[in-house]
Amino acid sequence: MTKEWVVQAELNGRFGAVRRSDANGTRRTFDTREAAQKYCDMRNEDTKND
Repeated sequence: MTKEWVVQAELNGRFGAVRRSDANGTRRTFDTREAAQKYCDMRNEDTKND
């Protein structure tokens, strides 16, 4: 199963959590990679229960 949410480096040195299946590119921006990864992991856990 591919992960729905992935971490991407932003141009401004921050990190973004990006939702892959959303055509609009739903994203959240974080100051650190760890925070973005934690958010991705949390969101990926949520989608497993469907």
